[in-house]
Amino acid sequence: MDCIVKKQTTWKSVCKHLKFYDGQIIDENGEIVDIIAVLKQFYEDKPEFDISVSTKEEEIIEYEEELVL
Repeated sequence: MDCIVKKQTTWKSVCKHLKFYDGQIIDENGEIVDIIAVLKQFYEDKPEFDISVSTKEEEIIEYEEELVL
């Protein structure tokens, strides 16, 4: 019987609504976010970690009331 039991601890960080301003990363309040300091505080003692970055753009597409068939 092949059986693997694994205990896993996951650390997840989310910093939302960030943007670049004058070469710095700022939050939605205009405060500078030192990403390196944040990562270092929580992940420096970990053997390795992954970084994932995403962005989203939305567009409302108008449609005609009367469908053309």
